[in-house]
Amino acid sequence: MELILQMNAEEAIEVTKNGTLKALAESLKTHSKASAEPAEELSQAPSMDCASSQPVETPTQAPMPESTTPTWTPGGGATDDSAPQQTVPTEAKSYTADELQKAAIGLMDKGVSMDAIAGVLNKLGVATLPELTPDKFGAFALELRQLGADI
Repeated sequence: MELILQMNAEEAIEVTKNGTLKALAESLKTHSKASAEPAEELSQAPSMDCASSQPVETPTQAPMPESTTPTWTPGGGATDDSAPQQTVPTEAKSYTADELQKAAIGLMDKGVSMDAIAGVLNKLGVATLPELTPDKFGAFALELRQLGADI
């Protein structure tokens, strides 16, 4: 066992005078004799306040409850088994012109003005819904959703 002490000159003089250093050495000597015993039977070596030669309470960490222990996955990161896992879609949802038209009508039923919907179409470079090309259907659906559409 290696022991490294870090103190200033005044502390070194004090621990030498009051016997703290000797008590620490004796404690380590006794502790190292017990090192042949299994680790769970060893008690922690006492900590001493060098200035006052009083034992210091060493805090111990309580074990974490079993239910909150994360499980490490091969891909990295932890998973929490207590919460249900949700699947995330990996490809964009495709919409039909009919679905987009119904969503736009639903917005107007909710009170969204025709000008707001026309503004979205203009933003995508067209004046009317039939002019919208299928490659822009996703962007139009997103804009409608931001206006409050159920799509």
